[in-house]
Amino acid sequence: MSSVMVSGLSDIKLPWLVRFRLSRIRKRQGTGVLLYGLIRASARSTSKHAPALSVLEGTRRLCMCSHMSKFPKWAELQPGAHELCLGASRRASSSQVEANIVLEPGDVMIAVGRPIDAKFWWEPRRSADHWYIGVRHCNATRET
Repeated sequence: MSSVMVSGLSDIKLPWLVRFRLSRIRKRQGTGVLLYGLIRASARSTSKHAPALSVLEGTRRLCMCSHMSKFPKWAELQPGAHELCLGASRRASSSQVEANIVLEPGDVMIAVGRPIDAKFWWEPRRSADHWYIGVRHCNATRET
């Protein structure tokens, strides 16, 4: 298992694609989870060492993204309490973060993951997966 760091959404500027998708979800007043991965990959070829991110509720996978996924993934959830597992996996290791959240109608949980990169020879490799997690309400700027 790899080590994990967890921060709030206030510690990162949300990528443009996440902000755009969030605005579309707010117009529909959706409730659920929005997952986005800040995953670096080689520009020339795909790698079997590239990480993947996923969100699970129990044994059900809600959404997943990899280095091939360029857009945020959305999973609709019913309002209420949810026990979610945010995971980052690679060929040789993986890590998980448990998130217990209560969603009201119109709440969106945003999870932005920055996993340990595949090996790049020109720079040192990070030692921990980093998650930025928070809940945004559809009609307000409240964040938890």
